[in-house]
Amino acid sequence: MVKKEKKSLIYYFICLYVIMLPFSFKIPTAAGKNINADYIFILIIITYMISLVFNKGTRQKFIKGLFDFFHEPVSIFMMLLLASMIFSISYSLEKVTALKESIRFCTYIILFFIIKYDVNEKNKYVNIMICVLPIIVFQVILGIIQGTTGIFLNEKFIYKSGEFISKYRITGTFGNPNTYGAYLILFIFPLIMLFMSEKNKRNKLLLSMIVVLMFINILLTFSRNAWLGFAIGILILIILYSWKLIWLLLGVGLGGLFIPKVHMRLGEFVNYSQNDLRFKLWKIAAKIIKKNPIKGIGNGNYVAYYDIYTKKYPELKCIDHFRYPVHNSYLKVLSELGVIGFIPFMGIILSIFVKLKSLINKSKEHKVIFIGILASLIVFMIMNLFDNLLFVPKVTAYFWIIVAICDGFQTKLR
Repeated sequence: MVKKEKKSLIYYFICLYVIMLPFSFKIPTAAGKNINADYIFILIIITYMISLVFNKGTRQKFIKGLFDFFHEPVSIFMMLLLASMIFSISYSLEKVTALKESIRFCTYIILFFIIKYDVNEKNKYVNIMICVLPIIVFQVILGIIQGTTGIFLNEKFIYKSGEFISKYRITGTFGNPNTYGAYLILFIFPLIMLFMSEKNKRNKLLLSMIVVLMFINILLTFSRNAWLGFAIGILILIILYSWKLIWLLLGVGLGGLFIPKVHMRLGEFVNYSQNDLRFKLWKIAAKIIKKNPIKGIGNGNYVAYYDIYTKKYPELKCIDHFRYPVHNSYLKVLSELGVIGFIPFMGIILSIFVKLKSLINKSKEHKVIFIGILASLIVFMIMNLFDNLLFVPKVTAYFWIIVAICDGFQTKLR
């Protein structure tokens, strides 16, 4: 009985972690402090370590998992990327920043390992994903409130007349419209596919309401990246699943043209002045890469070099911006870790897609869900061309949880 509780406790903490992630730093404790989801992660590690010592079953899973871990492409590339991050600390301008980012990535590897090899049950994987649903419902309702009243919205996303095309840009509890948009994109396509395959009318109605609210929230973020991601995601589902979804894409596209604020925001895709900031950031990254092509400047150190390069090249300076991120995960990795970090980084991404394609071909029970997940992850990677989304903890943790669950399913199908 004791052994069973110890094994189950890790699973329950993971479920709690999934629930807590969007609310990091947001829930006050009795002591007047804030609860951070990282504290839950620490509990997961402590519980797992205790279980390793006292539970034979956990030790057996660990040994078997460790062998598999170092024979799987995704995890091999993850370890190579971590090694390049740790190596970069030695030559980083800001060593503490490099260390922190390396530790953060290490936590994703640990989470990945525990979910894939210790949880290791299909029904538990499904339940972990189900934990996301009530949080999504909470977020989209909060988003509607933010978008109509401005309540619970950071004042920097409440605009005066003439500052922006909309008075509000919603953020949920994620603190940033682009981050919130990425979170919604990660889950909307699996839910669309679940809706498409659901037979129970009541469940189908509930899923349709959630998907519609998620779409409205994506619109209200006014995140061009999320909008583009949604369009590409539907296109992927059309190719992989059914051409009938083209009517959804056409309906959404044509409908958007008749909403003035949406129409105006779409026009900014081709407005150079609206994209000038990112172009300048990318030019700085290009100069850094040219000077440091092999090993980069150090993990997380682009922001440290931003001010240095804008002093040297004042034409690349963005007004009122200091220590500004590159807004492109690929350029971030290449500029900070060089070729030795970029190769395993791309190896991770390609390996994930190969695994997912194989999973879709082998799985019968959850095939449509995995098609939705594949669409979401492809879109998420495309969105990383315009933002550092793979380095935003609240979103990235969900990304690695999804990858770990898919990898776990793949292992069970062998």
